[in-house]
Amino acid sequence: MTNNLYILSLKMQRHHIYFEHDRKGDYIILGASTNAYLKLLGSFFYIGLAIVVFFVALHLLPEIPSILAMIIPGVFLIYGLFQYRQYTKLRQNKDTKIISKDNIQIGATVYPKSEIEKLDYLVNIDDEGHATAILKILTSKAFVPLLTIIDKNPNLVRKDIQFIQQVLTDFMDEVSTEHPTSKSILKTV
Repeated sequence: MTNNLYILSLKMQRHHIYFEHDRKGDYIILGASTNAYLKLLGSFFYIGLAIVVFFVALHLLPEIPSILAMIIPGVFLIYGLFQYRQYTKLRQNKDTKIISKDNIQIGATVYPKSEIEKLDYLVNIDDEGHATAILKILTSKAFVPLLTIIDKNPNLVRKDIQFIQQVLTDFMDEVSTEHPTSKSILKTV
């Protein structure tokens, strides 16, 4: 199990997610995305750059064709909006999650192991080819997002989220990925 926790820590580090576990193996702590605010800063930078380039091209450089004056800032604007969309997805990781053998605590909410039916995941691939994976807890009451990861490589995201699901399931022992009394509403891709 310690090898899997080490590999899990490397995967969390690759996806810029805070990770900690104790040496005894009593708990795992998953925290906020460490690069979420960089995405927000990047989005403000590129959107601001788009506005500045647009006004400079229109007012100070009249010899530039107007279509070119719109395309270049448009690229910066689209990239800035893309960065902001990634930031909003990564903000789902803002609460600290403490996973122990008896329960999962997300912020102030505690989900006892007896209420957890299944750990499941969903992988979405957007038009640009970026993959977003969400690991969710299926309780008797609702689906609760546990972890969100985003990457440019869909295969990497899929393999990583499967590994994370398996390690957390093994860590909690009794929470199975195929609970006999539950039906999966999430589509596992």
